[in-house]
Amino acid sequence: TTPAVGEITPSGTITEFSAGLNSEAFPFGIALGANGNMWFADGGTTAAVGEITPSGTITEFSAGLNSGAAPREIAAGPEGNIWFTDKGTTKAVGRVAPNGAITEFSAGLNSEASPVGIAARPEGNIWFTDKGTTKAVGRVAPNGAITEFNEGLPFGLSAGSVPNKIAAGPGGDMWFTEAGTTKAIGLMGTGVSAAEGKEGKEGKEGKEGPQGKEGKEGKLGNEGKQGSPGEKGSAGANGASGAQGEKGANGSNGAAGAQGPAGAAGPAGPAGKVQLVTCKKVGKKQKCTTKLVSGTAKFTATGSVARASLSRSGVVYATGSARRVHGRMRLVLRSSGYLAAGHYTLTLVSGRGSSERVVNEVFTIK
Repeated sequence: TTPAVGEITPSGTITEFSAGLNSEAFPFGIALGANGNMWFADGGTTAAVGEITPSGTITEFSAGLNSGAAPREIAAGPEGNIWFTDKGTTKAVGRVAPNGAITEFSAGLNSEASPVGIAARPEGNIWFTDKGTTKAVGRVAPNGAITEFNEGLPFGLSAGSVPNKIAAGPGGDMWFTEAGTTKAIGLMGTGVSAAEGKEGKEGKEGKEGPQGKEGKEGKLGNEGKQGSPGEKGSAGANGASGAQGEKGANGSNGAAGAQGPAGAAGPAGPAGKVQLVTCKKVGKKQKCTTKLVSGTAKFTATGSVARASLSRSGVVYATGSARRVHGRMRLVLRSSGYLAAGHYTLTLVSGRGSSERVVNEVFTIK
């Protein structure tokens, strides 16, 4: 139920190969080819001639077969070709070249022929049996020319004979089996000389011609001259672009920029109270008194700290500093003498050089 091509070793071990066969294959005849592979006829649904290597790899060839072909028997012929009989719709004898190319030959076959057995003869012709309406044994030349030898005298096929299998025998004769009314084994004299290869006269048995002498071995030819240098090959294509390099290290920090110009003066703060603290040393103790000073100071210093002085009529009575903290001004003065009640000038100096700012405010000490 599983079509296959089988191998049996001298010890009787059998291996079957199916991989590579066409679907619904029907392997039939088989023969050894000149290339050391086995060749077989496949008369299955997809007709083909197949080749199988000693390791069991199968390749099937169908291109070139007649429509409705049914390859049957197969035999190895000269020049590495394989020959087969085709009992399909169009009866034929086919040839398979070593590369698998198939050619079928029908011209010269009897009407309603039915080629079956096939075998090669050493001189190069292929012989086959024809069990069609007109029974015959046929011959195919290497170029595909077909000649059939029919039943009856002088060829000696019995009436009602059915030639079946065929094989080459000694003396250049072809032997075949008959499965007709009178069962027999037939002998077909080919009438071909081994030396000259010409067709002999028709007769029951052609005589074998004398064997031709072996030809002398030809002399070794002179070594050929060295060929001229080949043309310079064209330039190769440009190589692919290289991959993008890694990112470089970060550069060092630049030098600090120059100090910007002073900002514009901020708006005047709300009026506040200034508490003047006066301290003097009495014995070993320092005694401080506080006075409430009224007035309004506009703190326009560029920085948060300004130098402060309290003067009256050009005489400085106290010095210190003014500091801006959380939007409020803190004024600290140290007096150099007694501060009597009256009007004083509070001078605030911030910044230096071209950025120096001076603010004068009038205060009253009560």
